[in-house]
Amino acid sequence: GFTPEWLHELVSPRTLEILWFTVWQAVVSTALCIVLAIPGAYVLYRRKFSGQKAIRALITIPFMLPTVVVATAFSAFHNWNTNQAIWIITAHVFINYSLAVRTIGSQWAGLDRSTEEAAELAGAGRLRNFVSIAMPQLSGSLISATATIFLYCATSYGIILMVGGGLINSLETEIATAAIGLLDL
Repeated sequence: GFTPEWLHELVSPRTLEILWFTVWQAVVSTALCIVLAIPGAYVLYRRKFSGQKAIRALITIPFMLPTVVVATAFSAFHNWNTNQAIWIITAHVFINYSLAVRTIGSQWAGLDRSTEEAAELAGAGRLRNFVSIAMPQLSGSLISATATIFLYCATSYGIILMVGGGLINSLETEIATAAIGLLDL
């Protein structure tokens, strides 16, 4: 792979465009997933209500589905003449939501409530309590979930290929096209 032309290929406008899309969609997908997962983790792991375990199991289903099944479902939106990047991001959030909720929620469930209760007695509101007490304690699970989801989104092959309809490429799909379609190893 390290021929004299490799540096030229690495900085070509097409490669930089594909690299930009790969990173951009992975960052947006990850950020949306984490932002949506924090309230879900709070409700499913910090509160108690009937049916809680059933809901936890139900949100895990998309993560367990084969990527091709999810991509096929989301590729149905091609008929809406909308931007495929939006549906790629939506599919990534759909698949990875349960991973984020479970990663964040499992740590949140184990946090000691006495610190939060003491802060409430001292006059801290819910938002301040969340930002000052819960978030620092959840930083490990937030970093772990963010890194894992970013990796899944950046290396997504089936979703980009099927939902993007060949019009949008990531590094994964471009490498596969070059290797399989053009025999450019």
